[in-house]
Parts: sequence; structure tokens; C-alpha cells
Amino acid sequence: MTAATSLARILEILLDASQNLARTDLDEAAILDIIQTNARRILPPARIHILIFRQSQAQLFAWDETGKALPPAWYQTPAAHSIMGWLKETRQALLVEDFEQDWEKLPARPSYQSPDPPRSAIFVPLLVANQVLGVFSAQSRQPRAFTTEHFKLLRILSNQAAAVLGAGRMLTRERRRANQLQTLAHVTRSVVSILDLDTLVSEVVDIIAEAFGYYHVQLFVLDPDSNRLMFKASSDRVTHELWRQKGRNQALGEGVVGWVARHGRLRKVPDVAIDPLYIPDDVCLLPDTRSEMAVAVKLEDEVLGVLDVQSDKIDDFGPEDEFILVALADAVALAIANARLYASALEQQRLATELRVAREIQVGFLPDQLPALPGYEFAARWEPASEIGGDFYDFIPLQNERLGLVIADVADKGIPAALYMALSRTTMRLVTARDPSPAEALQRVNAAILDTTYSDLFVTLFYLVIDPRSHLIRYASGGHGLALLVQEDGITPLRSKGMALGILPDIHIEEQWQGLAAGDVIILYTDGVTDAVNERMEEYGKERFYARIRALWGRSADEMAAGIHADVQAWKGGAPRYDDFTLVIARRVQ
Repeated sequence: MTAATSLARILEILLDASQNLARTDLDEAAILDIIQTNARRILPPARIHILIFRQSQAQLFAWDETGKALPPAWYQTPAAHSIMGWLKETRQALLVEDFEQDWEKLPARPSYQSPDPPRSAIFVPLLVANQVLGVFSAQSRQPRAFTTEHFKLLRILSNQAAAVLGAGRMLTRERRRANQLQTLAHVTRSVVSILDLDTLVSEVVDIIAEAFGYYHVQLFVLDPDSNRLMFKASSDRVTHELWRQKGRNQALGEGVVGWVARHGRLRKVPDVAIDPLYIPDDVCLLPDTRSEMAVAVKLEDEVLGVLDVQSDKIDDFGPEDEFILVALADAVALAIANARLYASALEQQRLATELRVAREIQVGFLPDQLPALPGYEFAARWEPASEIGGDFYDFIPLQNERLGLVIADVADKGIPAALYMALSRTTMRLVTARDPSPAEALQRVNAAILDTTYSDLFVTLFYLVIDPRSHLIRYASGGHGLALLVQEDGITPLRSKGMALGILPDIHIEEQWQGLAAGDVIILYTDGVTDAVNERMEEYGKERFYARIRALWGRSADEMAAGIHADVQAWKGGAPRYDDFTLVIARRVQ
């Protein structure tokens, strides 16, 4: 065979391998089979090994010289001094022409004893974005079975395969995460729909165990009177009945569950046999527990209990399990809170009574009168989508006759949003008492919210300060871009860079300023204005909103607010309101 013919054949093999890899559905087993099949077309007869790294372990796929697949095997992650560990650490390929002659010169040695050791081998890391997914090796009983040309070609083939393996892993992760989120949503809906507390604690562990396949799930609830954790439910029926009869309970700080309740943080136990906090259960009940993970069931900063899951495998809980368990604990916390609220409402005869009281309290957080500022007039409208809402507005008197205007929208509805609204409004009042700049005020509010809450909620907030002497406004936005300057010649959004509050600790807030002429109008609003839908589910929309504003130009602030509100109501008709409606208008009259 001529050199040109040989080169053409090699290129044909590589192209064929590339096309086969591209046609796979990114299934790992299929990808590995394509790698070894095409490697055999390049190499002399050899044993093919592909070691795939998986968290703390490695899985070996092997084929003999004839291409027959051997049963997969599991090993601990190879140590750094072994050949496989060396490849993983250095990310370098290795050609061994003769193990017997080159033994002393090898950068690392095999970590296993084989009755039939190879005399020569090629080791190539499966490398994607500087991450070693595994190692491909070809091994022969003959010395010098592989040439540098084999070495180069195998590296090319391995690079192609690694890229497809990486894409397959990414797709698998995304599919698994999508399935997890779908299951999590289903579990959450199931859990939060149970309003009877006794039924809730009994069913929640079964729902979680069945949905996610955990070996054992148990739930402890903190008794506020004794300050002890009371066992409430186990996914194992025998354990559940026995511990309920015995009234099992634990002190704060006792064992893994007690530690989590005391510190309010997740704790993972990779191996219960060596963890000092682990309290062994009755071996007759749960004999196969090998690893454990527990997370606090919290509402805001209040620990309600502990959700604990166990596995019959060592170090079985990874980052995805942490994500799932935290989300489940939040759902359980919400479910417990809902169940307790429901029970409380039943005791007080009607839940509606409590909600009306809550609305009255929430209304008490809003200004009871419009401010009097020389040269300006004001108007406001606030309508929650339900009895209570997450929107609020405020007028804050400041030094030197200046006035602060606040509008905010909590990213939720109902009781959680109302609680977060109350916290945000109170925090804003406390922060602005020292009269910081608008940008500094929002940064301080963000820090205070993060220091005092444990929640997935956040709030968007716009803060504007009017100086009636200079007729200048200074403003900043915490992710709330719904603010307009209305002048005779048009409508201009008041833009200022800044993200929502209560998400990240260190945020940048931009501050802007603007002069106001006589007749200029400032409109602050929430998305319940433009997102209102009619019975055909058509949105009111920004264009209709702007058109209504132009039609009302020259009217008083109160007339403008009333006109906008009436127009949105007419559009909505008999359709329910899905979001809170909040509108604040400031107009310079002279």
C-alpha cells in the first residue's frame, strides 16, 4: 500500500468516525462503541479500555482483542501516582513502547496487578474544555506494537469522541434537570395542596421517596414549646409506626438532624460510618443506610423542622440532590405554613376573616394621605390582585423640603408577598431616615433584606427624590423600569441600571437626574397596569397605556390617575385581576 493510499484510508476512517459520532443520539454507550470500533481500524490488534470518571468513582468499559465487550466494572477514582491519575492530573497523552524496558522512565505506574499485563500501550485523556472526562487506552501483549503515527491518530479520534461525550453529558444533565424540575413541580403541587397538618407530614415523606427514589425519608418538626425536634413521619411504614408510638424526639444540636435544626444549614454525610454526628438507627429498621443529607425546613428565618434523606450507597448525594432537597424543604416549609394557617383559620371559623384583617394591616403600611409639596400635586391608586398583594408605594418626607417617592413590586403573590412587602417597606423607611442618595439607599435596602431573610423572593423597586426648590429629580432603579417622564412633546422612560433587590449581596445601582418644567408629569407604575388582560386574555399593553396618558395630558394628577385606572378597568371588564395594580403620579403645576 502506497503512502498516499494509506493516508487516504486513514482520513476515510477518521471521517467515518466523525460522521458516526455526529449521527449518534449522544448516548454514552453508543459513543464508546463507535470509539473502540474505529480505533480498531487504525490500530493493530489490541485490548481497548475506556475509563469514565464519575464523581468519586470511575467506570471501566473494556473490549478484548477480538472486539468482544467485557462486563463494565467500577473502581475508586485513581490516585495521582497511578497512570490513570497522572493522565487526569496532567491532561497529557502517553505512549509506552515497552513497559519492561521503559519501567523506570515512566511518569507514573499502573495501580493494579494483572496476570496478563500489557507490554505496550497508548493512553489518551478524553479532554473537553480542560476537563478530563475519562481515559482511552489501547494495550498490546507485544512490545512496540504502537507507533507515533498510531499515537497521533488515536489522539485525533479521542478528541472527536470527547467533544461528543461532553455534549452528551451536557444534554443528559439538562434532560435530567428538566425531569427533576418537572418532578419537583409535581411534588411541590402535591405537597402544598395538603392543608391538614397531620395528613401532610405523613404523606410528604412518601411522595418524596417515591418521586426521587430515596432509600429513606423522614421529617422532624420543631416543637416551639419544648424546643425539641419531634419525629413526625418516615417513608418506612414499620419505622413510622414504631417511632410515632415511642414519641421519638431529639434535642437541638443532637445528631445530624439536630445539628441542621440548630444551625439552619444543609449538612451532607458522605459516609455515616465515620461521621461523629451520625446516630445509628435500629439496624433492624434501616440496616442499609450508608450516607445521609438533611436540610432545615425554614420559613423566612424560622426553622420549622428538618427534612432528612438517606441512601444505601456511600457518598450518594451530589449537587443536584442538594438543589432538590433544598427546594423540597422550601415546599414543605410552605406546605407546613399553609397547613398551619389553614388550621388557624378553621379555629377562627373563616380564613376570609384573617385575610381581611391582613388587608387592613397591609393598607396601614400605605400612605394615608397625599403629600403637600409646594408647586406639585400627587395621586395614587393601589389595588391588589387578591385580598393582599406584593405591590406598595410610599411618600417619604426628606430634609430641605425634598420628597421621596417609592414604588415596588414583590415577585410573588398572597401572604408571602405581603410579608416581603411589609419587610421591604419598613426597611426602606429605616434606610431613608438618614437621607442617603437614591442609589445608596437601594444598595443599603438590598443588604438589609439579604441579612434578614431566607427566601427565594425578591423585590423590584424604584426610588425618586424631588427637590421643589431646584425642580430636579434624582432617581435609581432596583430592577424596576416602570417609570415615565411625561412632557408636552412626548413620553420618556426614566432609565437607570440596577438589578432587583434581595438576590445578590453586592450590586451596582446607577443614579440619574432630570430637570422638571411646569406641567411635566412623573408616572410610576407596576406591571399590573400594562399586563391587565381582558376576557379574551389580551393585554392592556404599553401602547394603549401611552395613548391614554397622551389623551390625559394637561389634566390634574388625580384626574390622570382616575382616567388611567378607569381605562384599564374598562379594558379588563369581567376578567379577574392576575397582578396587583399600583400607580403613582407626580405633576409639577408651577
